[in-house]
Amino acid sequence: MADEKGGNNRKRGCQRTSNLTFFFETSAVPHGAAYVMNYLVNGNMYRRRLDTLGQKTQYLRDIRLSGNAYVLKGLENIPDN
Repeated sequence: MADEKGGNNRKRGCQRTSNLTFFFETSAVPHGAAYVMNYLVNGNMYRRRLDTLGQKTQYLRDIRLSGNAYVLKGLENIPDN
């Protein structure tokens, strides 16, 4: 009977390992999907945070100055009107 118990414990340990592996692999899918979606929509795999009004303003400024939100331009590129 000891052999049977040991065998069952080994099976449970293997099942726990496979459950953890499945959990970590499936929890990584949304992060990978975000990169793929950004590549399809924006043409690159980077993201910009737009949480605050200041970040949104900088995002729109970069689009206005360079035509691309991911090409950052400095103050020297702002025209002196």
